[in-house]
Amino acid sequence: KEASLVANIPDSGTVQGVVKVGDFEALIVAEKLSADMIEASGGQYEIKASAPEGSDVLGDFKAAVSIPSAVFAGANMPEDVVVAMKVIGNSNSAEVKEDPTKAKVGAVLGAMSINLYSASSADGSVAVSGLAKPILVTMPVPAIPGISCAFWDEAALAWSTVGLTTSSAPTGEI
Repeated sequence: KEASLVANIPDSGTVQGVVKVGDFEALIVAEKLSADMIEASGGQYEIKASAPEGSDVLGDFKAAVSIPSAVFAGANMPEDVVVAMKVIGNSNSAEVKEDPTKAKVGAVLGAMSINLYSASSADGSVAVSGLAKPILVTMPVPAIPGISCAFWDEAALAWSTVGLTTSSAPTGEI
């Protein structure tokens, strides 16, 4: 579904769809970006994910990713990229938000997958590393003691926090 959305994205715009991921529904949001768009927005461009009107796929779970202009700094970077974000909200995150003592060690309160593609080729994923400014991911899960952000390291087949920083927003979320 993600590749289909990326392949059909209009020249300047956003597309979204809902997919089934195991027992959960996920929202996929894809948006085409250019360096000029990011610079015009102050050097960071934010893409937000929230359920389409009339859908409760994520409930009140909303997430965002903020892409810095540094993504376009590499010599082999395409002129335009498509950012595809897949968001899965956990129904337990609202319960934990109300009462942090209900959080279980190792529980996943929300998940997000972020992929960058060359806008000229849906098959051409773009590797990004060593950015001067980070890609910021916002997930509305409670900032409870011991919570951390992690990613699935496909080479190690394990969760990793390498290169990530978990911080609390003024709203009390991470």
